Amino acid sequence: MIVRTFIPVYGAQLARLVIPVLVLPIVARRLEVDAFAALMSAQALAYLVMLAPEYGFATYGARTVAQARGEEGRLARAAREIVAAKLVLCLPAAAAGTLAALLLPTLGGDPALVALTVALGLALGLAPGWFFQGVGRAQAYAFLEIGALAAFLLLVFLVPYGPRDAALVLALQAGPLALAVAIGHWMTARRVGVARPPWSAVAAHLRGGASLFVAKAASAAPGLGLVYLAGFLMAPQLVAVYAAAERVVMGSANVLWPVMQVVMPEIASRRVHDPEGAARVFRRGAGALVALGVALGGFLFVAADPIVRILFGAGYGEAAEVLRIAAFILPLVAVNAACNNGVLVVHGRDRQIMTIQVATAILVFAGAALFAGGEDPARLAWVRLGAEVFAAAAMVAASLAAVRAASPAYPRSAS
Repeated sequence: MIVRTFIPVYGAQLARLVIPVLVLPIVARRLEVDAFAALMSAQALAYLVMLAPEYGFATYGARTVAQARGEEGRLARAAREIVAAKLVLCLPAAAAGTLAALLLPTLGGDPALVALTVALGLALGLAPGWFFQGVGRAQAYAFLEIGALAAFLLLVFLVPYGPRDAALVLALQAGPLALAVAIGHWMTARRVGVARPPWSAVAAHLRGGASLFVAKAASAAPGLGLVYLAGFLMAPQLVAVYAAAERVVMGSANVLWPVMQVVMPEIASRRVHDPEGAARVFRRGAGALVALGVALGGFLFVAADPIVRILFGAGYGEAAEVLRIAAFILPLVAVNAACNNGVLVVHGRDRQIMTIQVATAILVFAGAALFAGGEDPARLAWVRLGAEVFAAAAMVAASLAAVRAASPAYPRSAS
């Protein structure tokens, strides 16, 4: 079952990596530098807007649904309540996203860019992949995601747009994604039905997912937060340089996260009745994840110059230095993901995850304020690398404490 689920989900995650990378050479050459910087800033902000309706439910929702497998009534109630909670969060997300977009210098107050940034963020946040992952049918929504990304790539090739049309490119991304999300919710409704859940139950899920929401929001600071902050600290040309390298690293990190995300529900469901089996699943997933992180980081470090030249052109040469620094982040992201999803989430240590991620976010923004900005985008990469070192070390320490405190069979085998 794990292999059957893993292959399409990993394929969707690879599509998230490959397709945006294939899009970058096209838009980087067809858009002017300041328009490309606006597009990168808008996409980063859209992913920040996503955090409110997503609310950590990618993990909390998948875990809740996985624990209700085999009890259709309980599963249906939980799914409807979580969807309602996500819809409640859309209004504050839209308001905060609109204000943040209007303030961002690289967007210049463009109404179309502002509206599309918020729309893309809401569509990303409402994605129902958590439900399909929890019921063991993650491949169903994975194929929808792959289709939306493929449509984005095709539209970027076929639709004509000028050197200032950053908003049109953003619309080409948001449209197929919104359609995939709508279809995913229709499929979910067919399984669980449609009914208005009691507010008390919705509020309970909001409380239950609060720690993971704060952790998820804080975890965005090293990547997306710095791209957004760069719009205030540097000129558009330098924002484009930093964002170009960051996009390659973030795309590579997308290859890493699904390894433990896919196996986490299996570890959680086996932990009580088959602790040795849960330990085996963890060891294999974590080993594969760390090996992949080291391999990807090494590749980006060695091939930074040709990657930047091929993807972005000669005008983005400074991004190679940023990319070489950021390449060291990938092994750290792998360790972070293994501990986060493979141990701490399974053991219900949501508050510890939140604490570590918040501390990391504080380090990032404090470091950016003290050391970054000016004419050197590489400083932002050093700030992020330092924060990821702290996060990985803290996750390892918290995970060791969690497995020692749990029942003897699983933690000894897992550690």
